[in-house]
Amino acid sequence: MWKKRALLLVAGVAVLAVCVLAGLRLARPAACDSPLVVSNYFAPDRVLLYFVQERGGLPRSDTEVTAALDPSAGVETYPIRDWSVERISVSSPFPLWQSVVDDDPTYMITVDTRVRYSDGGEAVLRWSSWRPGVAICPIVLDRGDGPPGAIELIRLTGGG
Repeated sequence: MWKKRALLLVAGVAVLAVCVLAGLRLARPAACDSPLVVSNYFAPDRVLLYFVQERGGLPRSDTEVTAALDPSAGVETYPIRDWSVERISVSSPFPLWQSVVDDDPTYMITVDTRVRYSDGGEAVLRWSSWRPGVAICPIVLDRGDGPPGAIELIRLTGGG
């Protein structure tokens, strides 16, 4: 009989621990690296590809994407040889429970990309924007289009 009680006690403590951990997860804002973004059309690692196709290169300075895509805005772009995504991270300012019940939840996405320019220079550019959706780290349920965001120059070496 004492074995049965001990087993029930251990099972009860385990269930309580799982409930406490789940409650903590629901109560804190989401933040994670390398998320799996579930979306019909948005691929965070391809954001700069659109930029390169539209302008034929990437900037070497901080810029709003809207201005950079507009040739008349005077944002200079430089041809690139290649690029690779170094880090994708997402965060939400709200706890998960609030994002789930919100009719218009949002999350922030940041993509750090190493760029090699045609003139030999290298840079790390950071694109960031908020997007509609729910971050349930490590999964993000993307719900559509957010603003174009901004590109920030993190580091620049070499080049002309």
